[in-house]
Amino acid sequence: MSAPVPLSRKFLAELIGTFWLVLGGCGSAVLAAVFPYDSAAANPLGLGFLGVSIAFGLTLLTMAYAIGHISGCHINPAVSFGLWAGGRFPGSHLLSYVVAQVLGGIIAGGVILIIASGRDGFALTGSNPLATNGWGTHSPGGYGFLAALLIEVVLTFIFLLVIMGATDRLAPGGFAGVPIGLSLTLIHLISIPVTNTSVNPARSTAVAAWGWAARRWASSGCSGWHRSPALCWRAGCTATCWRAGPTDRLRAHAGGPRQGRLPHHHGQQTPHSLQAWSGSLERRSRSLPATGPSRLAPVVHLAPLLQRPTGTAPDDPSRFSATRHLRCHGSSRRYRAT
Repeated sequence: MSAPVPLSRKFLAELIGTFWLVLGGCGSAVLAAVFPYDSAAANPLGLGFLGVSIAFGLTLLTMAYAIGHISGCHINPAVSFGLWAGGRFPGSHLLSYVVAQVLGGIIAGGVILIIASGRDGFALTGSNPLATNGWGTHSPGGYGFLAALLIEVVLTFIFLLVIMGATDRLAPGGFAGVPIGLSLTLIHLISIPVTNTSVNPARSTAVAAWGWAARRWASSGCSGWHRSPALCWRAGCTATCWRAGPTDRLRAHAGGPRQGRLPHHHGQQTPHSLQAWSGSLERRSRSLPATGPSRLAPVVHLAPLLQRPTGTAPDDPSRFSATRHLRCHGSSRRYRAT
């Protein structure tokens, strides 16, 4: 008899499995459903609804054989809850599974968003940005709430029925992944026009969270949100940030998550206020104590190149640009500007 699998391994397996489901399924919808991107009407090379449906089914089919022997390959909070309600899954593991699934999905959603943002012209527009789910204006076919609720409930029930039947001890062994993967493909073929197909709270939460965060950042005036200081800062990475044009964009980006906005006068930036702000950062940086190994701080190199073109007014803020370089070291929430 094989030794029981520790919960930590199951947690990791569910995280990786849900990551792959969201990356493969939602990634195909965001990156490959329409191609070339400027020929959406013809879509000669894009996957379309059929290709995205197959992609979701393939992700589940492959993970069923990759991690099924470790965690059961739930990769869906609805599946975990349904198996628990059916007496096939211990309630003590339910919370751990759900957390792993949501976390894996969110990580995958972030990866999709970063990749998609690498293409010029990408924007979170349309009824389902980042392959999100919804009804009304967020339904690909414009379906209402009742229709969306009904189809999600019915298809989730059928999906759980297939899973529980295919994994029953009386079912043929070794083939459960095939009907389960094909059923997810069929579910997407039915319901993509209605809700963009969820039947998986982790999949829906993952892309919705990133879509909400990206739109919030964009609404603050940031045009290059994916190069956000907050993102680099929290990831502990090294990045070279962007060249900003109008000073309102510089104001939106400046200083990182905990830094105040640039000083302004009557709602507008002025060259004098920018220079004063830069000087105050330099003075503040000299007053900060040195950080030790346990308090490594992200170092933000702000080098405003406030160059006014010849013939422009001294107080014309729209004619100034700035270049900023961000290098994050460590995870402390303190930083200094030089």
